[in-house]
Amino acid sequence: EFIQLSERTGTILPIGLWALQAACAQAVQWPNEWTISVNMSPLQLRQCDLPERIQEVLDLTGLFPARLEIELTESLLLDDKAHAVQMLRRIRALGVRLALDDFGAGYSSLDVLRHFSFDKIKLDKSFVDNIDTNQPARAILHAILEMGRALGVPILAEGVETGQQLAILEAEGCNKVQGYLTGRP
Repeated sequence: EFIQLSERTGTILPIGLWALQAACAQAVQWPNEWTISVNMSPLQLRQCDLPERIQEVLDLTGLFPARLEIELTESLLLDDKAHAVQMLRRIRALGVRLALDDFGAGYSSLDVLRHFSFDKIKLDKSFVDNIDTNQPARAILHAILEMGRALGVPILAEGVETGQQLAILEAEGCNKVQGYLTGRP
């Protein structure tokens, strides 16, 4: 509710900038091999000066750009695909990594992957929930992992809550996971 209200009122812009700066400042305190992922709203992506703002935050905090990963949902390409792709290219040119978050949930289109190459695809939790009991869910998981391999893009499975889910993911070749099993938010 908070995020939706912030997007409707436009306050997501200063909140998002503050969150980015706070996250980068925290990440500077961590070991150099660790990265920080920060979600961004499609509304933030519409800001023409977003790459400059990201660069200012990196300069201010001293965070090396490759240690920052911006997470975006597929809906970012709904309104103006050409602008979104241009913006993503400008952000990537800073050395910042880009992840496609919640892949497969809500609006979903493989067209997103055809128009832009992300550094990581985060498979939505809904595809992990039933992989231990539902054969179609497991088949879809397998297909998505194969697609990631073919594209050369690692897939991270979200929402891993059980050892059985983890074992299936590992057997399928998915070695990046997040969820309650590995660490609570």
